[in-house]
Amino acid sequence: MNIHVLLKNKIIAADAIAPIAVELKSRHPAVRFHFIFPSAKAHEMCQRNIALYETLSELGKISAFGTLKPGRGSKLISRVKSAARLARLFLVTFMPNTRIVHFGALERLPFSVLFPLRAKRVVLVDSAFHGFTSGMRALAALKADRGEVPPPKAMGGAVVFHEQSFVRAGALELNVPIYTLAGIHNYPSWTNWLEARRERWLSRDLRKVVADSSYALFVLGWLGKIDFIDPDRCVGDLLRETLLAIKEAQPGLNVILKPHVITDMAQLDTILREVDHSRFVVSDVHPSILFDRARFVISNYYSTVQSSARDAGLVTVEYTAQSAAARAVNGGGSSRPDAISHFIDRDPAALVSVIGQLCSTEQPKRLDRAACVYDDALFEFLSG
Repeated sequence: MNIHVLLKNKIIAADAIAPIAVELKSRHPAVRFHFIFPSAKAHEMCQRNIALYETLSELGKISAFGTLKPGRGSKLISRVKSAARLARLFLVTFMPNTRIVHFGALERLPFSVLFPLRAKRVVLVDSAFHGFTSGMRALAALKADRGEVPPPKAMGGAVVFHEQSFVRAGALELNVPIYTLAGIHNYPSWTNWLEARRERWLSRDLRKVVADSSYALFVLGWLGKIDFIDPDRCVGDLLRETLLAIKEAQPGLNVILKPHVITDMAQLDTILREVDHSRFVVSDVHPSILFDRARFVISNYYSTVQSSARDAGLVTVEYTAQSAAARAVNGGGSSRPDAISHFIDRDPAALVSVIGQLCSTEQPKRLDRAACVYDDALFEFLSG
């Protein structure tokens, strides 16, 4: 079976499909994958995450629409290649041994015309692999540029991970098959895959940090202003405050900072020089590789990595400064209380106390791991 996966501009789509693809390959070794990025920029962003990119490369072929090279000649060549790629995709859609997996491509031309012709071979995957809950929707509604988002077209079928999902809503409207998965980053096939390649993906400096002792994992995101953060603060201010609290609470604790593709690296570098601590290390390695010895996973606003960490049994901390509107819609708590063990709003002393407690035991504290949920019907559909 040939599976063509149309990714999206956000790297979260690659993070959602990778464990599913590894599980499918473990069940049906003969399946072949073709991962297609919608733009050269999206392709470049994924390359920074070595674990995800090498996983996709090892599982199958990778291609991308567009080019980052300047000049009319490069753009013309890119358009010709893109047209040829679309033509091939159009042809393979009619072949019986083909499945199309996408993350919303039906919303755009030419796919909105192409895929309905073979809808029964197409499946939509929800890139929000921990769901898009009411609390998250309430925060999203606070964004000035965020309008009402209609459910994506789940023609043929849909893969969902949570009851609160736009993809699920769209699938119910169209009365198509719904495949339900959960705990995908806990799948033994995925964790074994990462463990087998762990040493290759860890840099020399990071390998020393990981081997030295336990550490904190800091999940970064946007460092500027956000609608649901106190308008007098930016996330960079919170990052600085959080790092200083960690330094005060546990001067000997290593901290691995995982930037997002939207993280301003120049601003991050400035903040790290200001707090002046040799135990803060920046790494692009996939967070799941770092879960095993992490004392806790911390962020300045909710991240899907927090949900993955909680599923893996880790303690999670959200240290933030909510706006008045955000406090009103979420009752002064996190937008994802199911994923956050300790929620702290503008209280450095409380953060110092929590970090002290989490580092007071010889071994990192662990919570119950989330159950792995498989839908065999999905794997049978994809394998033919």
